[in-house]
Parts: sequence; structure tokens; C-alpha cells
Amino acid sequence: MKNASKNRWYVVQTKPLSEDRVCLQFKKCVIASPPQAGEAISHVEIETFCPKIKSMSISTDKHIKFKPLFPSYLFLHWNLGDPAIHHLVKYTRGVNKVLGEGPNAIPIDDEVIDTIKARVNEGGIIEQKTFKTGDQIKVKKGHLRDLIGILERPVSDSGRVAVLLSMFNRQMRVHLKCSEIARA
Repeated sequence: MKNASKNRWYVVQTKPLSEDRVCLQFKKCVIASPPQAGEAISHVEIETFCPKIKSMSISTDKHIKFKPLFPSYLFLHWNLGDPAIHHLVKYTRGVNKVLGEGPNAIPIDDEVIDTIKARVNEGGIIEQKTFKTGDQIKVKKGHLRDLIGILERPVSDSGRVAVLLSMFNRQMRVHLKCSEIARA
């Protein structure tokens, strides 16, 4: 294929909550590239990448959702240096813009995508280290550093946890950032 060597990764901003729909549109979109002398028409499939993370909703049923790692953004592997292709991507339903100045889209390094892809499982989900209710934890930072407690409520969407600490012969509930705790 003629333009395969010019394909690079680009960041596409979507309208809110449209990442999956835009990815699906690009996956369904198969472009016939013009044949070179003596070649048959070849088809180009557009590669997209929209990593997700697991999220628990705060409700009685503890429903698990998968949210985009980068809300309203996805990665597109294509030749956006070609003005016709850039125009096609920019005016795809659900796309807000391609990052860069005007038609000069800014490609990102393959290593960035490779690093993110290395953390993604087969389902396209990035596994986070998770704490479970009842886990014994140790506070790493702040005024409560080095105290040992029991995790009462797992990580919320805001990245906070509820921990029961034994202080002054009582159990006290504190809310901490997930980054402030570690397994004891």
C-alpha cells in the first residue's frame, strides 16, 4: 500500500460521551485507495485506540462501568498529513477537532501509544491496582502517615477511599486520596 509508511498516531477530540461512537464509525469506514499502475484497488482500515478504565458507580447495585481513560479523546492511526484525509476525519460525526493547528495535525510518538497499550488487557481495559473492602492499609502521606487501618469503602470515581483508623481507643473514619495509601 502506498501511504502506509506515512501513517502516524494522532489525537482526536470528540464531542462529550462520543468516543465509542466515533471509534465505531472509523472501524466501519473502509477507504478504497487509488491503485498504482498495474495494481488492484486496495482497502485501508482505520486503526483507532480508546483505552478504558474500570469504574464503580455509587449506587445500591454496585454497577461496574468502563470509562475512557481520556474522556472525549481517542487516538487515530492514519495519514492526517493528507489534506483530504484530514478533512474527512475532522468532519466525521462526533469529532470536535484533530489536535494541532488547522490542517497541520500534530502526530504523537508511537512509544506513547505502545506504553499505554502495554497496560491494556485483551478487553481494552487498563487494570488499576485495586483495594478491596477489609484490606489492611498503611497511610503513606500527610498528618496520618504510618498509621495502619482497614479499608471501609473502595476507590470512588473521585479517587478517594474511606479508611477506619484506630486512634485513641476508637475507630475513626477518614477519607483519603488513593495515592496516599498502600497495602500494609
